[in-house]
Amino acid sequence: MRRLIYRTHLWLGLIVAIPVLAWASSGLLYAWPSAVEGGKIESIDATRVRVSPSQAMAKANEFAGKKLPTTALTLLMRDG
Repeated sequence: MRRLIYRTHLWLGLIVAIPVLAWASSGLLYAWPSAVEGGKIESIDATRVRVSPSQAMAKANEFAGKKLPTTALTLLMRDG
């Protein structure tokens, strides 16, 4: 009986440990954003901005079909 408990405990430990280790190691990638996103972030030339924040929110609300709560906006540059 003791041996059964020992082996069951061993297998349950392995079954739980493998996903936890995978979860922890994938979380470590977020500690190094340059490794995940490809390096340095270039500054955006403000004169090339074509959509104002209010226009972007209006388009997002139109796309969603309702007024969306706004907590943050992120400015991204596409195609150079």
